[in-house]
Amino acid sequence: MTLTRTSFQKYGLVSLGTGVRQKRSYRKLLAWLIPALVVIGAWWWIKVFDNFHTVVDQELYRSAQLSPGELENYIEKYQLQSVINLRASTQSVCWAREQAVCESAGVTYLNVPIRGSQELTSELLDTLLQTMQNAPKPALIHCRHGADRAGLASALYRFNVSGDTQKQAKRQLRSRYGHIPLIAPMNRKYGKAFHDFARAENETIIE
Repeated sequence: MTLTRTSFQKYGLVSLGTGVRQKRSYRKLLAWLIPALVVIGAWWWIKVFDNFHTVVDQELYRSAQLSPGELENYIEKYQLQSVINLRASTQSVCWAREQAVCESAGVTYLNVPIRGSQELTSELLDTLLQTMQNAPKPALIHCRHGADRAGLASALYRFNVSGDTQKQAKRQLRSRYGHIPLIAPMNRKYGKAFHDFARAENETIIE
């Protein structure tokens, strides 16, 4: 018996092979599509809603870089008493405008500059934590996108000040805020820095 393409089609063998290949193609497509949708969704959220979130109600809030008008609105709406800027450049137009808005509203303006390439040392995290603790409340903390540096700061505050567990506090570093280390591996250092800080704190308590 000679097997021809017609014979394979008759017994469903050709369609079976085609189906397997299609499933593999779909899986590959989904492997790229899902992360892409997550990134697009996070970008859309940041652009449309300023990535503004409550860390601790009436105490600490987080956001991306706000326009002067947006900052004025949030100062009035949440009665903000201080703004903590985590962006490294203090000579930019954004910095000058932000400082001017704060001065005009009688809001304390603080800087803890953290560069994207900077090593996140324990000394730096201690400075950041002390600044947040001592800042007049309610306070707003922000970086450029409100995702990584602001996420780390929020996690530190929830863990060290609010008494969250490490797992609870680390929720401040999630994709809903734009923190996506799987897509941007260089941003994994923020989660690691928080993990190392929390572990050191727990060891200190045990001792």
